Amino acid sequence: MKDDYEIVEKDGILIARPREGSKPDFEERFLRAGIPPAFLDRDFKNFMLNPDYPSLARARAAVEKFAELYPAVNGGLLIMGPTGVGKTHLAVALCKTLLMKGAHCIFVDFRDSMREYTSYPNQDRREDYLHYLGSAEVLIWDDFASRSLSDWEEDFLYRLIDKRYREGATTVLTTVHQGESLERVIGVRLRSRLYEMCREVEITAPDYRSKVRRLSYRKGGKFEEDKEG
Repeated sequence: MKDDYEIVEKDGILIARPREGSKPDFEERFLRAGIPPAFLDRDFKNFMLNPDYPSLARARAAVEKFAELYPAVNGGLLIMGPTGVGKTHLAVALCKTLLMKGAHCIFVDFRDSMREYTSYPNQDRREDYLHYLGSAEVLIWDDFASRSLSDWEEDFLYRLIDKRYREGATTVLTTVHQGESLERVIGVRLRSRLYEMCREVEITAPDYRSKVRRLSYRKGGKFEEDKEG
């Protein structure tokens, strides 16, 4: 995916954008941005709501409004909530909407990004990867802070987030952590920076993804594909 992008200057800021060539259709553009194939059908309309948990509707409204207003937004988003409540669904819906508006987005899973960063054999390659993520017009980082970090990984994260903060680049994160829980994983310094650059969107609801799968099994005798991200 990295090779599909080039670094260009826009309004005095270096950003990552798709390389020149034939314009991809939207599905190809979604895939090139990093959206997993299994999530291509996610959008704001099919995000599951539950009247017993109004934070779901509030979260969808907040993220959809952000997408509507972009690029006239101030900062990014930190979408928080337990597993299975639709954080990734909202992040994908946002990414697809921004791509269709012409924004240059990179969607990346936190574990995958850390695995790629640590796989490079030398510092130059790791710095290239930091620059690649740091230069995206919109970086959407799914399942942020989903594992503990070494000191040098924490330093990488801070440098990346700080670079995007100083350049005014839009960063959207999803995470199961909140407050002290997030601080324990990423440290006080980085947590403080995220407070400055992201608006918090909190979802308080049970894991309805597994509930949907259980209901699907009871109805059909077999598991049907989960649609809730």
